Amino acid sequence: MPRAVIVAAGDLDDLPAEVSTVANTLSSAGWTVRLCVGGDASLAGLLAAAGEGDAQLAWFGLHSSADGFALADGVLSPAQLGVWLR
Repeated sequence: MPRAVIVAAGDLDDLPAEVSTVANTLSSAGWTVRLCVGGDASLAGLLAAAGEGDAQLAWFGLHSSADGFALADGVLSPAQLGVWLR
Protein backbone atom coordinates (compact mmCIF):
# COMPACT_ATOMS: atom_id res chain seq x y z
CA MET A 1 0.00 0.00 0.00
CA PRO A 2 1.51 3.39 -0.93
CA ARG A 3 2.18 5.84 1.88
CA ALA A 4 1.93 9.65 1.94
CA VAL A 5 2.95 12.24 4.51
CA ILE A 6 1.02 15.52 4.65
CA VAL A 7 2.75 18.38 6.46
CA ALA A 8 0.73 21.56 7.10
CA ALA A 9 1.59 24.45 9.39
CA GLY A 10 1.10 28.18 9.59
CA ASP A 11 -1.71 30.60 9.05
CA LEU A 12 -2.86 29.87 5.51
CA ASP A 13 -6.54 30.64 4.91
CA ASP A 14 -7.43 27.75 2.62
CA LEU A 15 -5.12 25.18 4.18
CA PRO A 16 -7.60 23.15 6.30
CA ALA A 17 -9.89 22.48 3.33
CA GLU A 18 -6.96 21.70 1.05
CA VAL A 19 -5.40 19.29 3.57
CA SER A 20 -8.73 17.55 3.98
CA THR A 21 -9.20 17.22 0.21
CA VAL A 22 -5.69 15.86 -0.34
CA ALA A 23 -5.94 13.41 2.58
CA ASN A 24 -9.39 12.17 1.56
CA THR A 25 -8.42 11.81 -2.11
CA LEU A 26 -5.33 9.79 -1.28
CA SER A 27 -7.13 7.66 1.33
CA SER A 28 -9.94 6.83 -1.05
CA ALA A 29 -7.35 5.75 -3.62
CA GLY A 30 -5.90 3.25 -1.13
CA TRP A 31 -3.00 5.28 0.26
CA THR A 32 -1.97 5.24 3.91
CA VAL A 33 -1.87 8.91 4.94
CA ARG A 34 0.19 10.27 7.84
CA LEU A 35 -0.81 13.78 8.92
CA CYS A 36 1.69 16.19 10.47
CA VAL A 37 -0.65 19.14 10.98
CA GLY A 38 -0.55 22.13 13.33
CA GLY A 39 1.74 21.40 16.27
CA ASP A 40 2.66 18.02 14.77
CA ALA A 41 4.13 19.84 11.75
CA SER A 42 7.41 20.06 13.64
CA LEU A 43 10.85 18.56 13.33
CA ALA A 44 9.86 15.90 15.88
CA GLY A 45 6.68 15.17 13.90
CA LEU A 46 8.66 14.77 10.68
CA LEU A 47 11.16 12.47 12.40
CA ALA A 48 8.31 10.36 13.79
CA ALA A 49 6.71 10.13 10.35
CA ALA A 50 10.03 9.10 8.78
CA GLY A 51 10.43 6.41 11.42
CA GLU A 52 7.15 4.83 10.35
CA GLY A 53 8.52 3.81 6.96
CA ASP A 54 9.14 5.05 3.45
CA ALA A 55 6.66 7.41 1.84
CA GLN A 56 6.07 7.66 -1.87
CA LEU A 57 4.61 11.16 -1.57
CA ALA A 58 5.24 14.15 0.69
CA TRP A 59 2.79 17.06 0.44
CA PHE A 60 3.68 20.34 2.15
CA GLY A 61 1.34 23.23 2.91
CA LEU A 62 3.38 25.87 4.69
CA HIS A 63 5.23 29.13 4.28
CA SER A 64 8.80 29.21 3.07
CA SER A 65 11.64 31.66 2.54
CA ALA A 66 15.22 31.52 1.36
CA ASP A 67 16.05 30.15 4.83
CA GLY A 68 13.73 27.18 4.50
CA PHE A 69 10.29 25.91 5.38
CA ALA A 70 8.27 27.21 8.36
CA LEU A 71 7.36 24.35 10.67
CA ALA A 72 5.46 24.78 13.93
CA ASP A 73 8.70 24.80 15.93
CA GLY A 74 11.11 26.60 13.62
CA VAL A 75 12.56 26.63 10.13
CA LEU A 76 13.55 23.46 8.30
CA SER A 77 16.43 24.31 5.95
CA PRO A 78 16.42 23.06 2.35
CA ALA A 79 19.34 20.78 3.23
CA GLN A 80 17.42 19.33 6.20
CA LEU A 81 14.38 18.77 3.99
CA GLY A 82 16.56 16.94 1.47
CA VAL A 83 17.90 14.65 4.19
CA TRP A 84 14.36 13.99 5.46
CA LEU A 85 13.10 13.21 1.96
CA ARG A 86 16.00 10.83 1.38
